[in-house]
Amino acid sequence: MKAKIFLLTTANILAVIIILFFLDYFGVSDLYSTISNSISGLFTAAKTERSDESIKLLERDELEKVYESFRMREADLQEKATNLNTLAEKLAKEKTMLEQEKKSLENTRESFEQSKKDHRSREQMVLNLANKFANMPPEKAVERILELDNDVLILDVMDGIDEVMAEKGQNSIVPYLYSLMPKEDASRLMKKSTVTD
Repeated sequence: MKAKIFLLTTANILAVIIILFFLDYFGVSDLYSTISNSISGLFTAAKTERSDESIKLLERDELEKVYESFRMREADLQEKATNLNTLAEKLAKEKTMLEQEKKSLENTRESFEQSKKDHRSREQMVLNLANKFANMPPEKAVERILELDNDVLILDVMDGIDEVMAEKGQNSIVPYLYSLMPKEDASRLMKKSTVTD
């Protein structure tokens, strides 16, 4: 019974489709085309929907790949930024050290220049004193020499007197000056002069 009903229903549907086809073919009605288009539209819509889903999935995969690429680039850029910051800190420390070394060298140079100036001015002072004492009466010269109250300066002045006398082509008066000094002063200065020589 069920088979007969199925068979009759199928035959009726088939007959309707054939009638609609002929009516459409002879131009009486376009109902067949409309139904046909509707059915194909349903299939196309289903395909399009599936195609849209496929496209969305593909787009999502592509977007994920692009995002992953951006994440990798961002991580790479962050690492490079960290490296650059580390390098900048290191360079800043080295710059500070170099500036300190430069300042230290500048101070040393200034100190050396000052020392040279002091040495020259001391040499000039010794030479001036030696000239002055060489041209004084010996008794007065001894008195002034002992007033210097600095044995190293006194010995330098005595050496200067020797040089002044030698430049004049005269004999040294330094032994005579020692003989005019009090014995303890002369003894002390002569001992120191032999040590420094």
